[in-house]
Formats: sequence, structure tokens, C-alpha cells
Amino acid sequence: LITSGEHTVQALNVDDWTERYSVRASNFAVSPDSCGQFLATANDEKIQVHNSITGEILVVDPNTWSANPPFDIGVSADGRHVFGSFGTHLASSNTTGVGDRRTLASDNAGRFTSLAPHPDEATVFFANSHESRRVCSASFEGPDEVCLFGEMGGIARQLTVDRSGQFIAAASEDHFVHLWDQERKQHLAALSEHRCAVSCTAFSADSKLLVSGDESGIVCIWNIAAGHTALVLEAHDGPVAAVAFSPDGSTLATASAYKPDGTGEIKIWVAPRF
Repeated sequence: LITSGEHTVQALNVDDWTERYSVRASNFAVSPDSCGQFLATANDEKIQVHNSITGEILVVDPNTWSANPPFDIGVSADGRHVFGSFGTHLASSNTTGVGDRRTLASDNAGRFTSLAPHPDEATVFFANSHESRRVCSASFEGPDEVCLFGEMGGIARQLTVDRSGQFIAAASEDHFVHLWDQERKQHLAALSEHRCAVSCTAFSADSKLLVSGDESGIVCIWNIAAGHTALVLEAHDGPVAAVAFSPDGSTLATASAYKPDGTGEIKIWVAPRF
């Protein structure tokens, strides 16, 4: 299990909660491949790519990004490209050589709030805080072209792409979980069970389930095929910071950084089967 807090990213052994390794970083992202083999961390002016199992640094991105760490980062499935959102612009960098940093999108009317790489294609999805609350995509290897997927009533706190690359989910401040079919560029649903801002989402490995957490501590598990909630959990006393299914889909992890006594907590649940 990989988690973060106090500018440190930790990998924990779930069976006994011992630390496997830790990295000093302000942000992290795991690659969208089937086993999440790459871990990207951001600190100061550099983004590093690690082996997610051992923590070994595989490459340090040679391109200087900014005087401040990025708001959100991502790493491609092959570990060769990293992404960062810096206020009003979104950039990608090829970690295999100097000078291959590209601005994928810019928007002076609002900052980019979240990004998510496609697991198979050279595409990254992103959301901004512009009045239209857009969700778009851009190619990081092809031509400079931004495709619009849709708009929401609130800012997207997190974007998530499923393992197959078909579905995109947005955890939105408008209290909904928005779901798109990226292949058809179609908005499928605005899932409504939360009563406050939704903070995080995650798909199961088989893309049958979607989990979401909100600012009140509620976690919802959605049956995507049926289009409704399969289970609602009163998971935490404070805002849910992160959710994730295990690779085999048997367990679910939820995390909150804001318990009443000032500490955080991680809970492991048995995932439902349908």
C-alpha cells in the first residue's frame, strides 16, 4: 500500500503495517499499468520515477519544472513520460532525454486541478477550474490538440481512468461522481449518493466497480453496469483522502487524514462481489 503525509510517501506492508520504504516528496502517482510498476514522486524542481515495489530510483526527469512542486502529477504506463499541472498550464516530459518537455494545455482563466494518463494510449486526461469545469484530453506524443469530453457543475478533485481505458470518473465538488465513456466521448452518468464534495475515486481492476469518497467520510461503491450504488459505508469521521482496490479486487483501502484527534487512519475492507 502506498500512501503519503507530511511531505513523505510511504510504502507499507499491509499484512503487518511495517514500512517497506519512504521517499521525501510533496506528491506522488502510480502508473496505470496492470501492476502499477512505476511510482512518480515530485519534490522541489524534479520528478523522479521509482520501482513501486522496492522504491529504487529508476530515473530522475532531466527537465527542470518549476520553483514550486506541481499541483498534481502522473506517470505513463511505461514510465517514460511524466506529467505535471502547474497552475494555468499542463506539461509533459520525456524522462529519457533532455529538452523534450511539452506544454499540453494552458488556460489563463483557471488552474488545472487533476490529471490521469491513459493506460495504453499516448493520452492524458485533465480537468480545470474554469467556469465551465471542463474535462479534456491531449496527446503527449502526437499533435498539439485538446479534445473536450464534457463539463460539470463543480471542480474535479480527482480524475481516474479504468484499467481498460474505456471509462473516466471525476470526483466533483458538485456532489456527483461523473462517468464518461472515453471511446465514444459520451457522458454516461452523474452518480448521486454523496451529499457533499466528492474527493476521490478508483476503479476495480475488472472495471465492474467504482469507489468514491467524500468530505463527510462516506464511501460509496458503485456497480458500473447497473449504474447505481452497490454499497454505502460510513467509513471515516473526517474527509476521505484516498480510496483504492487491491489488484485482485478482493480488498478495498480507504484513507482519511483528519480524525477528530488530529491523526489519520487507513482502513482495509473486504470488497463486495457481484
